[in-house]
Amino acid sequence: MDECSVNGVTVKYTSAGSGLPLVMLHGWGADHRLAERMIEPAFAHRSGWRRIYPDLPGMGCSAPAQSIRSHDDMLAVVEGFIDSLAGSERFVVGGVSYGGYLAQGLVQHMGDRIDGLLLVVPSVERDRARQHFPPHEVRIVEPAFAENLTHDEKWLTDTIVVQTMSVLDQVREELLPALGIANPEFLQRLGRENSLSFDVRSPARPFTAPTLVLAGRQDSVTGYREALTLIEHYPHGTFAVLDSAGHMLHREQQAVFRSLVSEWVDRVEIGRNGGRVPDRHGKTR
Repeated sequence: MDECSVNGVTVKYTSAGSGLPLVMLHGWGADHRLAERMIEPAFAHRSGWRRIYPDLPGMGCSAPAQSIRSHDDMLAVVEGFIDSLAGSERFVVGGVSYGGYLAQGLVQHMGDRIDGLLLVVPSVERDRARQHFPPHEVRIVEPAFAENLTHDEKWLTDTIVVQTMSVLDQVREELLPALGIANPEFLQRLGRENSLSFDVRSPARPFTAPTLVLAGRQDSVTGYREALTLIEHYPHGTFAVLDSAGHMLHREQQAVFRSLVSEWVDRVEIGRNGGRVPDRHGKTR
């Protein structure tokens, strides 16, 4: 992995492609593998994008930092990371769950440089006393799912909505290894802080770049109601609440997810091209 130093904090990251930077932030306790495997299929036949997948401090291969004592501190590191890699360039940002929460913070601090926003099962309200989650509900089940769970994986039955071997295999590849190497002491300390010092739902002005917000109708981790409260802040946003989808929405409804992300990427490209549709050779039509 490559690395970047931000005020003494080392952030490890991977990247692919070249062109417009897209910084994709993973969720709480996860690492770049989740974001990378989620997004890369959208760029299998596209050029002109540099996809950047950092490991947030204390997660993945990025060591914890004593200087990060709040979500504002974490956000400041992400901002510094982007400045180090993108300089004064415009960029696109996305985030999953907690990464989506930080991405909303970036919109408030750096929105005039951001050409697109992707929020997947985003955390919006961090204060658990104010959160509204639907009860866990299994929508699709294969008997082999529960039969093949190890003791340490039993908790997945209370989180995953589409309990199939296909989803389980993906979770084992892109999420569980990261949870095993995240720094628990660091996350516990940071987790005592409920939220950023500002409300991500109260931006100074609407964010007008192409936006996609995806929530799971059965997501018992971050819910879907809070995501819908963002709709007036993103006038060019597509908002979708998917049935038979929980916090692993991108796997539980993989085909719909990939279609919506591809359409969002199209909108970002068109927006950057003055409303004209670019062809694969960089011309307009």
